Formats: sequence, structure tokens, C-alpha cells
Amino acid sequence: MVCNGLGFWVRSKQDSSSPILATTSTNNKDEVDSDEQDLTDDIQVGSQPSSINNSSNFIASPDQSLPMSNEYFNINNDDVVIVNETSINEEPNNLSIDVIEYLDPSTGDSMQQHIGEVMKKCRSIVKLINKSSILMNYVLNLKPQFNIHRSLQLDCKSRWSSSYHLFEAVLTYKKIINKINSEKYYINLNKKQITKLSSIELDQDDWKMLELIEFVLKPVADATQLVSGSKYPTIGISYFAIFQIREFLEDVSDYTINDWQILYHLKSLLLKQVQKYFIDNNGQLEIMKVRFCFLFLYSIENKSLIF
Repeated sequence: MVCNGLGFWVRSKQDSSSPILATTSTNNKDEVDSDEQDLTDDIQVGSQPSSINNSSNFIASPDQSLPMSNEYFNINNDDVVIVNETSINEEPNNLSIDVIEYLDPSTGDSMQQHIGEVMKKCRSIVKLINKSSILMNYVLNLKPQFNIHRSLQLDCKSRWSSSYHLFEAVLTYKKIINKINSEKYYINLNKKQITKLSSIELDQDDWKMLELIEFVLKPVADATQLVSGSKYPTIGISYFAIFQIREFLEDVSDYTINDWQILYHLKSLLLKQVQKYFIDNNGQLEIMKVRFCFLFLYSIENKSLIF
């Protein structure tokens, strides 16, 4: 729902007429971790115009921030299994994942293309920092100054929450990442690394998009945490959570939020996926509805309503 709705893994389709370059891999850790390593990947920056540029009248200044999302779910952390932030860099073998990677340029949504480019930039930034001892030490020295206690880790296609943790962490590291870009010529990086940093630098529109994505996905993240509990039944709660998410996505009445038109576009993209994966699946919906009724009656009888 989330990955396909917002285009987390959308990338530019490679031209079939272009020659395929042979690549070699190495298991030499010293070579991989070397600061002299050319840390390139499949990112293609600059091929897609920023979708936010079309709504320049709604771009906030850098010092403006989005309001915190309302608490849609009452969660007791003692009763919830928290998903480990450590993301998986490689997908499990034989795992079939229905994640869209390529969009038809004639029919694809430009905002999904933009989000895909922003996500690739974020992944490239994390790769570059984690594979460079110079950048890693630079970041470690700055973390206490900005009171940061989490690490930067990559996401994977099979867990949308890992992508949520990725851009959440990138936003946490915003000041450090901007500082790296402003001082890249003075921290002993080689030419390839400087060029790479310049090509994946997040601009104001990219940062604003990350803030908007975090805001619109906060209720979805809360719902995921709610239905991950191990000390109470969760099938019935999922019915409640899905309709709370749909209600949030259908709300287009708040015009006080910066970039509200872009935010509502993001909501509409997610709402289509909620309809597709949950509402249109009548069999699944009926099962969740029955379980929700049983859970509600059980909670009343035992005077222990948990939601």
C-alpha cells in the first residue's frame, strides 16, 4: 500500500538500446570500506523535474516545519512489539513482492517519480556515509553536538516501515547532512566522493517532501505498531486501524498546514491503495469486521477496552 502509493522504489527505466556494462563484485572488506572506493549506484538524478516546483507558491521557508500529527491511536508501549530499526539490506530468497519499480511516463504520477528520486538520494547518502571512514568519523563527531542517538541504515522492499525509518533518520540528520555538503571540500574527501555528494544533495524541495511524507505516514506507522502487539488480539484491531487511516486520508479540510495541496495529493495516492488492498477486498474486510465485533464485546464484558 505505502510503497506503491508513494513510489518508494520507483526508478527511471533503463533504455533498452543502451549497452549493458559488465560489473564485478568483491568480497574484500578493506577495498569496499576504502575512502578511495567509487561509491556509485543506480541513481539517476536530474532526469525528472521536481513536482513541487510546479507548486512554488506553496513552498515554505527552510525554518518552517510541519505541525506534529495528531495521536490517532492510544498505544501502550509495554504491550507492543516494536519493530527493530535495523533494516535488511538484502531481500529474502524466493520472496515475491508486488512493489512497483517503473511507471509509464505517459500515465505515471509525477509526484511518485519525485518521491522515488528523493528516496534514491537518501539511500545513496546512507551508503556513502556508511562506506566512508572519513564521513563516518565526521558524522560520529557531530552526533553529540546535535543530540542524535540513532544510526543511518538502509531500507528494503519487503518492509515499508524500514523506508519510514530511513527518511525519518535522514530528517533527524538534516543539519549534519547539510553541513557535510557545505564543507565537502574541506574534510579530505577524494574527487569522486565530492562529485557523488554534489549529485545526491537534497535541495529545499526534497527536504520539504520528506517532511510531508513523514507527516502523512505517521498514523500508518502508529497503526502498524498497534497491530504488532503480542499480548492482545490484533485481527479485530486492524479493522479499526484501517478505517482510522482512511478517515485521516480523506480529511482535506485543514488549510493551515504548509504545502497543503501537495499533502492532499500524497493523501489521495495512499487512499487509492487503501481502497485497492483493503476496502475492495470484501472477504478480508468481513473477517476483520467480525473479529472487531468479537473484540469489542469481549472488551466490554471484561471492562478492558484496549483502544
